Amino acid sequence: MPGIFQGYGDVITRMPWWLLGQLTEVGSNNEIRTALNAYPQATEVTTVTVTDTGTDNQDIVIVINGVTVTSSSGVGQTLAQIGAALAVAINAEPLVRGQVVASFDTATLTLTGLQPGVPITVSESDAALSAVTEVTAAAAASVVEFGRAVVYQGRGTGGTDELVAKAASALFTPQVITTTLAFITTAVIRVDVYEIRGDERVLIGTATDASATSADATIDALVVLLNASLPAASVLVAADAGTATAFVFTAEVAGLEFDVEVTAGSEGASVPAVTQVYTTGPSVATSFHRAFRGVAIGDGGQGAVTIGGTEQQYAANSAMSYVRRTEQAVAVESSQAIVTGERAYVELGVTADNGKFFNTSSATRLAISRRYAVWELDANTDTGDLAALRLTM
Repeated sequence: MPGIFQGYGDVITRMPWWLLGQLTEVGSNNEIRTALNAYPQATEVTTVTVTDTGTDNQDIVIVINGVTVTSSSGVGQTLAQIGAALAVAINAEPLVRGQVVASFDTATLTLTGLQPGVPITVSESDAALSAVTEVTAAAAASVVEFGRAVVYQGRGTGGTDELVAKAASALFTPQVITTTLAFITTAVIRVDVYEIRGDERVLIGTATDASATSADATIDALVVLLNASLPAASVLVAADAGTATAFVFTAEVAGLEFDVEVTAGSEGASVPAVTQVYTTGPSVATSFHRAFRGVAIGDGGQGAVTIGGTEQQYAANSAMSYVRRTEQAVAVESSQAIVTGERAYVELGVTADNGKFFNTSSATRLAISRRYAVWELDANTDTGDLAALRLTM
């Protein structure tokens, strides 16, 4: 018969020092806030093309979430009248009204879901209707495990509730900088690329070259030198395909913030003009450091993930607590050997580990400014895979 089994390797020799997401010390300097983990939820949007078939007094039939809705056109009605009447009929149907709202413009019927994460099913076999298209898929908010990094995602209805989500590259747009360079023969051009970690400015790539036969040739040469100088999974440099006088710098990890400095010498007849445009960002939409809010703290009131389990997390759309500044530290997941004071890295590109903290870099992790977070203490391996992270924002 089934039973409960425990091997020698499952026995820990000491009680855990902390629980996941627990503050290691209570004090007045701990800054704890509350937010809603309402991302990346979305309500579904589906469109349907409406056509005036030229037939008077025709019944137009559409099926939404299994409910049949019928609208009848009158004599000589225009397409605008036919579409508007269909939208009115849908909104008047009590079995649909609490799930979908309909609107009509030009030749398009738009059906917008009212509940995030709940899909809309639409079918039709009517001559006046065609091209059922899912414009925005329904999406539920992700859960947030205790001890994970959370990032700002805007404000809720009324602009009061703060919305956050577990940190992940999918929540960011890669930053882009476009730099235009005038051509002056023999002028020496230097390009420096910096990674921006909050108030830390770290030089990660540099290149210097004398102007070649044209701006295009000069930029091409600098692109090669810069890409050789820059670390992998940092910033990619390319010549602008639309012009022969510009570089385009793009973050290879969404969430990485960077800056570029281009300086030109006076070796030529004049100093070449340099124009720099921040094509995309920097902002909370492109920079982890600008969006970073803190670490989700443990909450005993949250239910277990599995029946009889002990793994807890914040459910979609729940009010969650996070700590932004700690008196001492917060317990987070880590099976690494932690050294006090060393730099922390956050995972952004591995689904199972998004928002987790590490003491080693990778192609999908970002270094965190020491002014934001630093490793404080390693838990003994006998007490579980936990370590203490100090937040200093």
